[in-house]
Amino acid sequence: MHSSNEPLPTLLRYREAARELGVCERQIYNLVDQNLLEKVKLGTKTARITRTSVLTLAAQRATEPPTAA
Repeated sequence: MHSSNEPLPTLLRYREAARELGVCERQIYNLVDQNLLEKVKLGTKTARITRTSVLTLAAQRATEPPTAA
């Protein structure tokens, strides 16, 4: 998760969201497609991920039991 004492911005770039969740950037696109992360369009080619959706997903993952591989 976020290592500094500064709060996360309200909207995160895909790369920032990936770093916070410990996944690759491609996985963020997949999570958006699955409606597990909320995307906000800022223009025709620009979008950001809401900090709230990243924190919510991180909290859900922290409370889920591990799955067998």
